[in-house]
Amino acid sequence: MRGLTNSKTWQIVEDRWPQFKEEPRHLRLGLATNGVNPYSLQQSKYLVWPIVVLNYNLPPHLTMNNAFMWLTLIVPGKKQVHNMDIYLQLLIDELQLLWM
Repeated sequence: MRGLTNSKTWQIVEDRWPQFKEEPRHLRLGLATNGVNPYSLQQSKYLVWPIVVLNYNLPPHLTMNNAFMWLTLIVPGKKQVHNMDIYLQLLIDELQLLWM
């Protein structure tokens, strides 16, 4: 098993933005989401979509530790969310500010 920071995708990021790799204070973030039924009822159509940001600068055994996961959004809904972009726009704006 290899760490995500050693993947081909991160290599593309480092090749495209070499200053990102050279800066020791850079921040590698990952975004994860999954719809869950908060009441565990099979008949319930209500879903909640937590959106979590992960910090990949940490050692692999700490990356998936609950203490280092940031719950950034909770998207409620009665059914599956069809346009998550509306909810993610605020987070994207904040991350773009962080990038500058």
